[in-house]
Amino acid sequence: MKELLASVRVGEAVGVPGLRAVQLFGPDRTPPYLLAAEAAKTGKFSVEETGIVPKLHVVNLLAQPVLILDGQILSGGRQTRICNTSVLVGAGQKVDIDVSCVEQGRWSYRRRQAHGVPRWRRVPGERIASRRPYERPRDPGAEEADRVVGGEQSDAATREDAGRDDVADLPDSIFRLEAPVEPLRLRARRILEVTEAARREGTRRANQGAVWRDVAAMGAAHGAHSPTGSLEDVFEAVRPRLRPRLDQYTVAPGQTGVAWVVDGRVTAVELFDASTTFAAMAKRLTEAALLAAPLDGQPDDDDPAAVVAEVEAFLRRVAEAGNAATEFPGLGIGRERRAVIEDVAVLALLDGEGMPVHVAGYRRAAAPA
Repeated sequence: MKELLASVRVGEAVGVPGLRAVQLFGPDRTPPYLLAAEAAKTGKFSVEETGIVPKLHVVNLLAQPVLILDGQILSGGRQTRICNTSVLVGAGQKVDIDVSCVEQGRWSYRRRQAHGVPRWRRVPGERIASRRPYERPRDPGAEEADRVVGGEQSDAATREDAGRDDVADLPDSIFRLEAPVEPLRLRARRILEVTEAARREGTRRANQGAVWRDVAAMGAAHGAHSPTGSLEDVFEAVRPRLRPRLDQYTVAPGQTGVAWVVDGRVTAVELFDASTTFAAMAKRLTEAALLAAPLDGQPDDDDPAAVVAEVEAFLRRVAEAGNAATEFPGLGIGRERRAVIEDVAVLALLDGEGMPVHVAGYRRAAAPA
């Protein structure tokens, strides 16, 4: 991994004052996988409820692997979640993944569409719990879900539509995978927590109470109210203010990653093995960074050469942390490398041949207090 990061070329800084995106150019290849949103459109890849909050079930019926990104929001189900680590789901593989809830006030299905398919239509790989039309499927794990999060589930998280007779037969797999990515600062804290959990107990669990508090604080900071405490609702409320800024964050040909500079300080880097992967994720990553960045960023007059030097120094720290990382089996195929050294946390996903697919490095100070 050190060799990979040493080969990364630092390019131009783009964006608006307060949040600059420094373009990164690393080794590029044709990805041997599909991204989750693309895979879901085939009808052969699905994310399903398990009946407990911190776990979801993933089914890949495709003949190639599928990448789910750390921090990717999985919208729908009984409540919206985020993936707690990057996962490469192998061809034909079925795996359980660790997730965190980012919608505290709901534990019930909603009428909506997932993967562009009405939720009452069955998709290959989905399980149908109910046998009679318009009958609410009984989930024997619903009570367990409340217990797993230590009783912190809000009283508002009731099955408000239980017993209704106007609800169509619902499949378990109703997650929309085109949703945004977890905001920069929230993700920094969670990567730290998940790394500690992986070392301590081999799981990819985060502090659920802290996640909910971070989501609530983010909503309050932007004046965005959500009746169910949903992070996705915060994005929807703020998106009109973010949209004019998005055009300032251009993606260069061959770009494989980005370094985020918040108020003049490098706070995170994201690197992928393919420019096509980064291009597909760039808008969602940028929205996530903008949501956590100051809306009134001060004009910066940093010397471009100094910014490049700082990014290069941060990349070296990420490389050092990565080389000292503890390795874990991936939740799908491949391996994970995780480390926290001083104020830098690193997550790297390697494929079955040991090639880095996704590398994320976050500065500890980027996490909310």
